[in-house]
Amino acid sequence: MIRINCDIGERGHLHDEDRRLMERIHIANLACDGHAGDKASVEAFRAMAAKRGVKVSAHLSYPDKTNFGRATMKLPEAGLLAALDAQLALLPGATLVKFHGALYNDACSDPCLANALAGWLKRNNIGALLAPDDSEIASAARNLGIKVLREAFIDRRYAWHRKTGRLALAARGAGGVITDIEEALAQAWEIIKRGRVNVSGSPAKPDWRDIKADTVCIHSDSPIALELADKLRAGLDAYEKAAGIQGNIRLVKLGMCGSACLPVYGRQHLGVSPGGAMDCFSLRRGNLMLGNPEGSPALEIVSPPEIEILTEGRFVLTGSRYDAFLRRGPGEPEQPLRGHRCRELYERPELLEHSRVYEARPGDRLTFDARHYGMYTYFCFRGSEAVPDQVFKGKRGSEAVPDQVFKGKRGSEAVPDQVFKGKRDSAGGGHAQTEAVPFSAVSGWTDPLGRIRVLPGPEYASLEDPGRFFEIPWRTTFKMDRMGMRLAGEPALTCDMGNMISGAVADGTVQLTPDGPIILLRHRQTTGGYPRIFNVISADVDLLAQYAPNQAIHFAQVTLEKAREFARQKEEALAKLASDMNDGTVE
Repeated sequence: MIRINCDIGERGHLHDEDRRLMERIHIANLACDGHAGDKASVEAFRAMAAKRGVKVSAHLSYPDKTNFGRATMKLPEAGLLAALDAQLALLPGATLVKFHGALYNDACSDPCLANALAGWLKRNNIGALLAPDDSEIASAARNLGIKVLREAFIDRRYAWHRKTGRLALAARGAGGVITDIEEALAQAWEIIKRGRVNVSGSPAKPDWRDIKADTVCIHSDSPIALELADKLRAGLDAYEKAAGIQGNIRLVKLGMCGSACLPVYGRQHLGVSPGGAMDCFSLRRGNLMLGNPEGSPALEIVSPPEIEILTEGRFVLTGSRYDAFLRRGPGEPEQPLRGHRCRELYERPELLEHSRVYEARPGDRLTFDARHYGMYTYFCFRGSEAVPDQVFKGKRGSEAVPDQVFKGKRGSEAVPDQVFKGKRDSAGGGHAQTEAVPFSAVSGWTDPLGRIRVLPGPEYASLEDPGRFFEIPWRTTFKMDRMGMRLAGEPALTCDMGNMISGAVADGTVQLTPDGPIILLRHRQTTGGYPRIFNVISADVDLLAQYAPNQAIHFAQVTLEKAREFARQKEEALAKLASDMNDGTVE
């Protein structure tokens, strides 16, 4: 979910416009006496944020109220960090920080300053930072395990810095400030929905560049701040209300299923596993096909329920494939129908294709029959409620903002071939039933022989004859759940490790137990005391979720460089799907 953040407290104690902005935002960046603000304003706005459920961040800057923190200061590192210590002290217990003005810009481009600031954040137990995705400070923070909330601006124009190959904010004096509400909302739409921003300065001749954002910033001193925040918040609420299954479906028969979102990382040191969807690729892919935020809640199905649609919208089934049927509910036919024709229209179920978008209306029901492959199916839904015109209004280059995210007739939107390749069976969707794990042909990033790729684990060196791991004919067993799966194969592997202290484990860690290897999945524990001989690469972890019991599973070892390349290719496949759907090139 995209969050609105706003710089608050720069105009004194409980400024009226700041108070009104607090009703519309998700994150308040409180000025802490560096460029503006003081102890009284910080305490007052922090109390107001607590009442309204608004998260606060410490908004820190060069100690320069004269220039409002907009001028670079050549300070010794110790002097700068001491000034930041004094500012942070006004917001005790803060875990979120955003730098301001010149310090923000300098930290984005200067790796030495970025590393110094990241180290300071770590020492002060700051868990998250607002910063541009491709900046030096974001990279330095991530290297120290600090979460980065990727930030974009909707009331400032962007430029493309050719020397660095990065986005940069256009200079204020060179028309860098957006004061037209329609232009600001149009830029917000492009960033939030399409992940791109125009750097040409001309809507008629756009030059689009990719931009990733978890949060968008509105400057409180902008003349359009209140109107922009009001319309943007209304638009986001409408956009996200329509995404996901909450309130849009009812389970007539329960089956074995539940709501699933993306995993949440960053709490392993507290003993909390990531959790989330078992096959994140299928969840993300389904949501992107509908125009949802990729992490919108979907119904994760292990054994099939019967689903009744409660609201008009669109849905898609991804992941493992069943024979699925849609029985249309009562509606208004174009011409009166009687007798057999009426019963045929409303009682004959329609066989659904896998990975194809369908329109639905209240009263429609989905039922499932035989499973063809895999373990986890994802039912993704988007209600027909569109972002209203008055919220996201304006032009995207020469294109008008559409009334709806996607339009089209039932079943007209198929997943593009470059995202889901492979032989189709006679039922129309998915892969041939004879293929044990059909996702080996999802895209170019998977292994062409259908193998799961691994890297050596921390205790790899203790494994006797590591090459045997790749020769043994492994099979999955019935000892599998959301935490992990046990493998069976002969001859047994041996390891010369004695007793070991429990160590951290990750998604896809392969541990060698006395009863054979186990592969840990997303709902795993966070530490383990068995040798970690291999780790499945991140690009292939989702594939593990679709293995059923008693299936052959084969492995291949790759280098770290290759693992990173496969992860990049996987993300590019999803990004291309999102781009194709948003541009209307997928029909």
